[in-house]
Amino acid sequence: MSDIAKEITWISNNFQTLRDEIKQLINSWEIYNYFHDHLGEIHAVFSEGDRLSHHALEVIMESLVKQAWMTLARIWDGKSKYNDNLRISYIYGILKSKNKRCYLLENFPTTEENMASGFISIDRIYKKYVGDDAPKKHVLENLISIRNQILAHRDLKDNVIIQHEKKEMEEFYCETIKFVKSIYKMFGLHFSSEEYVFWARNGAQAFVFRLLSSSHNKD
Repeated sequence: MSDIAKEITWISNNFQTLRDEIKQLINSWEIYNYFHDHLGEIHAVFSEGDRLSHHALEVIMESLVKQAWMTLARIWDGKSKYNDNLRISYIYGILKSKNKRCYLLENFPTTEENMASGFISIDRIYKKYVGDDAPKKHVLENLISIRNQILAHRDLKDNVIIQHEKKEMEEFYCETIKFVKSIYKMFGLHFSSEEYVFWARNGAQAFVFRLLSSSHNKD
């Protein structure tokens, strides 16, 4: 098997792992996002003196957003000595080669239209976050710093602060899903993230509704 064939096959063999990563990202971010938007209602369920419940809610929120950060940082990790890491930079490095896209077109059930539109999408998103001229590189750089110095390790020398806005995180989250869907499209496949979003978002909504209903019934 040629080197080109090995690299393209490596991507296709890891689709399930990539899907699992996106599923985890969607679950953590969508539930965090819904709780965040309804935080006032949730806090109102507990009395002002119920410090334990308020604290538990804060821990849950922090855990959810940290999981989303960690998953995004893992997916967008840069070049590493661990070449088998499933990361966008490695996949993009393979698919930006015209020769490798030609091999993909000749050996997988895709079309020139899928190949062209899929690559335009991943090329746009990648250059939006990676590179000296990337307009949103600060979002990814800040996320990697948070992962390296707080989440995965505890750096005592440097203080890392959150330097991105929530709306930028939401945009980055959406663009990451689009990137993965576009990879699938290039291979002639369809990745439906909508089902994961449905279960996460509606699950969070059902949880909050049950919590509020229980509180009203006690009153």
